[in-house]
Amino acid sequence: MTLKIFYSIVGFILAFASTLIHYSGANEIFILVLATFLVAIFVFKIFLGEDLAWLVSILSKFKIEIFLLSVFVTTPFIGSFINTGNIYNDPKAILETLFRIFLFIFLAYIGSSKYRIYFWRYFLLFFAFGYVLFIASYIIFPNSEYSNSSGIIPFLGAIFIHFKLHNFLRIVLFIFTLIFLYYFMEARTIAVAYVFFHFYMITEKWIGIGIKKHISNVSLVAIISVIVLFIYIDENYGIWNAITSGRGTIWLHYLSYSYENDSLLFGIGHSKDYLYSLIPESYSGNPSIKMAMILGGAHNSFVYMLITKGIIGFMALFAFIYLLIIRLVFSRQELNIGLYFASIIMLLALGQSTIGGLTFESLLILISLTVPMNGLTKIKGY
Repeated sequence: MTLKIFYSIVGFILAFASTLIHYSGANEIFILVLATFLVAIFVFKIFLGEDLAWLVSILSKFKIEIFLLSVFVTTPFIGSFINTGNIYNDPKAILETLFRIFLFIFLAYIGSSKYRIYFWRYFLLFFAFGYVLFIASYIIFPNSEYSNSSGIIPFLGAIFIHFKLHNFLRIVLFIFTLIFLYYFMEARTIAVAYVFFHFYMITEKWIGIGIKKHISNVSLVAIISVIVLFIYIDENYGIWNAITSGRGTIWLHYLSYSYENDSLLFGIGHSKDYLYSLIPESYSGNPSIKMAMILGGAHNSFVYMLITKGIIGFMALFAFIYLLIIRLVFSRQELNIGLYFASIIMLLALGQSTIGGLTFESLLILISLTVPMNGLTKIKGY
């Protein structure tokens, strides 16, 4: 197997894996099979490809990032011990933790290869096919309904197609995709992320490196500001407004629960522990909001990560992101930075997931931070 084929297959598999996890409702059997398969591929590549020395150099290069990620993913064990007396209640928590560290190392390994472009090409190609299928399904079944996060498929598919077109057709594609996301799929969050991605790509040439170095800090401030704003809107204008759809009320309840249980520093523990499952049940307000919590959790991955990992884990996460952003800035990986911003918006308002997993948004942000995209298109412009 040539290296080009290997990286193409890995890109396609990761795209397929995230899609399968999404549409299976995060089926634990599928997750276990896919995670095991990815580990087996990596071991096969390292030992049969005689790349052990290369792997060691990557571990050395990213040692600080690996340490920070390890702090981020292990703080729930401390939080669980403080709150319940047990390091974990579900053994799968250990496997999840190890897999998140493994996935970062695997992606850093891919990102260090000169063949990484084949990974990106086939990762995005998968979603381009998905985008075409979405359009076909709406033509054949005009009353089709999909979840908000399903809009990530047309989003990524449109980016791949964008690279194959020239200026006028790119504008047509942008307008069509925006209408498709916003009006047909009603994926408002994804539509905003799509606009922001293109806005950054158009304007980045006027943003100096000195400012770009602080992108992670800016995004952290923006995340906190949006959370505070949504809570303020819900508290002062009611939950059924056109902007928040009740998210501010949900976020406030989760944050309040963590505060009331003195779990701010290390978090309340793993999401699979019983303490986390009590959060929706402890809500005594609007029944629709309570049901939204039961079905979709925190509806904000950053709130979710903050209450399960605590302030310690949360700050380790953004230190981890800061170091990776610095690498992207100095190597002029603007496409990656644009996708980072888009994934931040998705994580801010879609479901709940932790960086290092196989869900759409958690996988996208990690790939965008670790696998450079330069060379994806030979057409002038982004």
